[in-house]
Formats: sequence, C-alpha cells, structure tokens
Amino acid sequence: MEAPLRQDGPAASPSAGALVRLTRFGRNGAVLRQVAYPLDAVPAQPGPGRAAENGVTEILASGPDRLLVLERSAVQDAAGRYANTARIYEADVSAASETAGLDTLAGAALRPAAKRRVLALPAPGLPRADNLEGMAWGPCLPGGHASLVLVSDDNFNPDQVTQLLAFEVLPPR
Repeated sequence: MEAPLRQDGPAASPSAGALVRLTRFGRNGAVLRQVAYPLDAVPAQPGPGRAAENGVTEILASGPDRLLVLERSAVQDAAGRYANTARIYEADVSAASETAGLDTLAGAALRPAAKRRVLALPAPGLPRADNLEGMAWGPCLPGGHASLVLVSDDNFNPDQVTQLLAFEVLPPR
C-alpha cells in the first residue's frame, strides 16, 4: 500500500516521482475524502540489475487538513546491500482535488496535496536510518511541546536494525 495503484501509473523511480491516493474514512468505513499525494522520486540509482523504491509508509493527522507523511526509500547497491533514507513531509490537503471518483490518476487534471519537508533522515548525529515504517505521536514533553516517535522494521534480517527515534516537535516559527 506504499506505492501507486496499478491503474494510477508507474511507481516512483530515480527519474520520476509518482502519485499515491490518500483516503480518509469515517468511523463507519465510508470514504469521506480522497486526494492525490505527490511521492518523491527514488533519491538514488540502484546498482545494475538491483532494486530501488520509495513509498508512503505512515501517515499521521496533524490538523483538520494537515498530515505528517513518512516517505521511506530503499536503494540496493551493486553488492545487493540496501540503504534507506526517510523524509517526513507536512501535507496540506485543503486545496487538493477529490479523487475518489477517478478510475485513474494517470493523465487526470487534478491538484495534488501540497507538501513541505520537515525532516530528512539520516540526519546529523544519526549515522543510519533503517527501514522506517511507523510513526506515532508520543507524550507531551516537559516544555509543553509534542513528541514524535518513529520505528523501523528490521525484517528479521541481521543486516538491519530496529530503531526507535524520538523527536521534539517545535512550533512553526
């Protein structure tokens, strides 16, 4: 569920991003809204014959029309080792086009959600970002700011690690 639906176009590649659908459901399961989100291109070229991907691995509401979106990429080098990077974006869906009635996003005249990057990982002081796939609001910190917690999935692979990363969320300047 991290990449575009097959009918919506190709997955992100090192040369192009992609559009994925973000759907808001009501408590009864009804679709309340669906918008297109512009997924970044894969940030690096894979080794010859190797894999590379970028996808949305987690979404958190941060306001009525605002979301935190975790994009995680994995790029395989020539030896088959994966390197992961992650970016957190704040997405604003207030002016995005409704897409629930569209059979395909490919070639559709639509306005995707706006986004701005708020964090890129690995960051200074963090030598490695592994397979980050989870994100949750943590407790309120002593200074009154929110906290944000990220978790990686090691895929039961000895070459990967489980990471729990915690951040203080500062208010906009």
